[in-house]
Amino acid sequence: MQLRRADNPEVQHHLEILLNRVETLRMVHTQLYLADYTGRLDLTGYLGELATNLVRFLAPQPGSIQLDLRFEDEVIVSADVAVPLGLLVNEFLANSLEHAFPEGRGTITVCLDAVVAGYARLMLGDDGIGMRERPSGQAPKGRGFGLSLIPMLAQQINGQFRWDHAKGTRATLIFPV
Repeated sequence: MQLRRADNPEVQHHLEILLNRVETLRMVHTQLYLADYTGRLDLTGYLGELATNLVRFLAPQPGSIQLDLRFEDEVIVSADVAVPLGLLVNEFLANSLEHAFPEGRGTITVCLDAVVAGYARLMLGDDGIGMRERPSGQAPKGRGFGLSLIPMLAQQINGQFRWDHAKGTRATLIFPV
């Protein structure tokens, strides 16, 4: 309701960001409910649905942004891991959709696979214009809170996180499952 009432575009933007974060949390709880309250869920379905919904709702025009989902292995995690991962994916995709594609077209990739026993790798990438690189794989400097939130969420789940700016923007997270 506040989003519909807001006159200021900046206020609308901040409310949309908040709405996306709440939707991410809702999806975790829905997935847990569907998993019969085991407290564990398969990230492939959850992250696939999350990414698909974000691109569908935030893309500048329908079909303008392609989503490349690559889930090679079933990765089962607890809610304590799923919530920060969902928020991390939300922040990366929302930032890419807002800033990476000034021409309005591009591809966002979400890859998830098991790398060694007890660990998984999540790679998020876009083929957009990229961001100004900072030393040692640190987060690009941005105006908002979202980019600085991503490494904090990775740290929350004891993950090893790295930015890569070779082509577009890519974030890789290796985390315990």
